[in-house]
Amino acid sequence: MYKLHKMNHRAYKGDNHQYRRHAKSVRTPAVTALLAVVLVCLAACSVGGEHYTLFAYDLDGYVQSATAISSDITLNKHGAGYITINGETGSMQWTDDGGVFTLTSGEDSLTGTIADGIITLYIDEDAAWYYAAEGADTSSVPVLSAQEYMDILRGQP
Repeated sequence: MYKLHKMNHRAYKGDNHQYRRHAKSVRTPAVTALLAVVLVCLAACSVGGEHYTLFAYDLDGYVQSATAISSDITLNKHGAGYITINGETGSMQWTDDGGVFTLTSGEDSLTGTIADGIITLYIDEDAAWYYAAEGADTSSVPVLSAQEYMDILRGQP
């Protein structure tokens, strides 16, 4: 026992390089294996992940730039994903049935469309949110600027 204690003491003091080298060689495979497992898990979680960002929303027939709301959707493989709205993130399930997109989180479900890197989610009869993948062409969604929307509300042409 005294000898083991003395070896540990020397290793901590830096006197016994052989002991430290042996201890390091035993730890290295375990650490490498642990890092490999972590990297595989991280890769599995992100494989197939498509990221969409809210760029516009339709309220009462007027499509406006999404400046008041911040939201992102991440679609992972096998129908799992995440939705973030104003900093609050929740898990969700999603399906794409020939362009008909359904998002389910808990008891709530929303439908919409998905095509050409654009997701349209229908919030209710008079509201829709538009999400775009990075690099998607959003010109198919006629977005009003804040000034144009204010002019409409004031009754100005």
